[in-house]
Amino acid sequence: MNEEPLQIYLNLIEELLNCPQGEEPKILQENEELINQEFIQIANQYADWLEQQQPEGNNAAFLRNIARTLTEYLNRKGNNTKDYLNFLKQVFLAEIESNSNPAVVYPILQQHQHLLDDVLAQLLPQWIKHGVSQINPEETAAIVGVIENLCIHISQFPLGSRANNLEIAIKGYETVLEMRPRATMAEQWAMTQNNLGNAYRGRIRGERAQNIEHAIEAYEQSLQVRTRDAFPEQWAMTQNNLGNAYSDRIRGERAQNIEHAIEAYEQSLQVRTPTAFPLDCLQTGRNLGNIGKAEKDWETAMKGYGQAIAGVEQSRDWAITQYSKKEILGDAIGVYHGMIEVCYQAGQLDRAFTTVESNKSRYLVELLAATTVNIPDTATDDQRQVYQAYQQLRRRLDISGLQSGNSEELNSERLQLNELLNEIKGFDPNFAVTQKVERIKLSEIQSILDPKTVIWEWYISDDKFYCFVITENSIDVVISNEQQLEQLKDWSNGYFDSYVQENWNTLPEKLGYFWETLLLPQVLEKTPKHCDKLILIPHQYLHIFPIHAVYNPENNLSLAETFKQGIQYSPSCQLLQKIEEKSRQREDPKPLFFGIQNPTEDLFYGGLEVEIIAESFKPDTFVLKEKEASKTKLLEVNNIQQLQGGN
Repeated sequence: MNEEPLQIYLNLIEELLNCPQGEEPKILQENEELINQEFIQIANQYADWLEQQQPEGNNAAFLRNIARTLTEYLNRKGNNTKDYLNFLKQVFLAEIESNSNPAVVYPILQQHQHLLDDVLAQLLPQWIKHGVSQINPEETAAIVGVIENLCIHISQFPLGSRANNLEIAIKGYETVLEMRPRATMAEQWAMTQNNLGNAYRGRIRGERAQNIEHAIEAYEQSLQVRTRDAFPEQWAMTQNNLGNAYSDRIRGERAQNIEHAIEAYEQSLQVRTPTAFPLDCLQTGRNLGNIGKAEKDWETAMKGYGQAIAGVEQSRDWAITQYSKKEILGDAIGVYHGMIEVCYQAGQLDRAFTTVESNKSRYLVELLAATTVNIPDTATDDQRQVYQAYQQLRRRLDISGLQSGNSEELNSERLQLNELLNEIKGFDPNFAVTQKVERIKLSEIQSILDPKTVIWEWYISDDKFYCFVITENSIDVVISNEQQLEQLKDWSNGYFDSYVQENWNTLPEKLGYFWETLLLPQVLEKTPKHCDKLILIPHQYLHIFPIHAVYNPENNLSLAETFKQGIQYSPSCQLLQKIEEKSRQREDPKPLFFGIQNPTEDLFYGGLEVEIIAESFKPDTFVLKEKEASKTKLLEVNNIQQLQGGN
């Protein structure tokens, strides 16, 4: 062997042995022209020599591992180049023919995911440049656009190696930028810079700090073209991405990076408003809320989560199926949890409470709205026509499925639906509460309470549960920790198991544990001693449990015995308020007990429970028993009139 090439190989080996951990791939990539069978042979010989000189060292094994990896690399590169090129041709044609439809492209990526590796990352730039050089210059822009779509799909492909997929995408984006001069293709160039920033921000290989710097640089390059005036929607998207990058940034002063991130999110929210782009508003508002919460900047956190919640509620109003409504809430439930927590930390319990009510009422309203509209018997012919028009339009929006159709037509129909709802509110104010969430203030709830009545309202988040204690002139809260929430879940599961197994003997004991598990000693401590009437507003699975029957182990009195004027349940404060308003409007309201007694005839103690409770209301009772407990019977005119006359 010529002495000069040998020394070059030895220099490369020494560089690999002495470089910082993790830099080896970069060094090998920079010296790719030296990677051949001859270099591998020299590396193995050098490893043998090292093993003799340093029998206890790790360098020999390290060098042999590099030689083995490079052998595999050369085998793949030498034997399968045609496989890579055929794959690129196939997936490229699929992008063109399907108009970059992921449903067509992803199966091809899945079939060839073994080719999504470093070899493809090295081949892709050459393949792009060669392919572009073979086509008519007038077609360059379109072809490069297809290539960028392919890079996007590879970067987002959920299978295979995430690290490999991002390396391939980065190589592709960087090559596309060479094909897209900023001077003549500014808009497309800016889009590629944004995509490159996304890939670098998610990059797994290389130094994390440096990857984030590359991402920030790419986003800032993109924003030189994507100005708010020229491309407002794209500008807002990149501002959101820039905020994410500054939030993750490692280099520089932490406080300054957070300030830049907050500024970018706030800029984005100027365009991503709840009414213009509700789902984008949810995304950016959540980002702003999360960074404010992490930094204990409660004002910023409330601002971000507030925008996010407004985006959620607008998008759910616009969603055209019950499935899509649930999907939106499933993705966004965390912003409600976050808002409640930061409001508590900021000492704004009234705002925390209204957030709880908003979340609970929205779900309840959508359940009620999914049912058939019941037109009152007292409605006039004109009013009946308005109800029917509302019901028909709402059904048309609901059954249109996931296909959104013409957006202008949908927006027009949504506006028309709101107009009909407002018209109905004019002669049936209580109807709206079953169709649309209307924010309620704490003062509105407190106004319906007398001095001796207290509300306990629960809310379960992902890591704790809350119990708000509300009187006519105060609000307080008891909050669990994560361990106490887990104990509540365990207790609930045990209760259900005993109930299903009809193990009635253990239920009193379990209700005794419930006193502590539900943190009722702390809740009672925050409840004024003079209150003798209790309104319970449970949440989630708490609705199933007989909270009124839970007893205090210190005096063996149940809650029902503790609050002498009785205990009342309600799904939410908003419905409680509507019921109270309706009751006050009646000229001569009277107590009425209405019961559904064992309708399925398999509730062992259902009949006994109804009879015991009904004793306190006689003679003003109305009970539908067993087979009589049907919807048809309930909706009979005389029965409806009897219920309407009660309180």
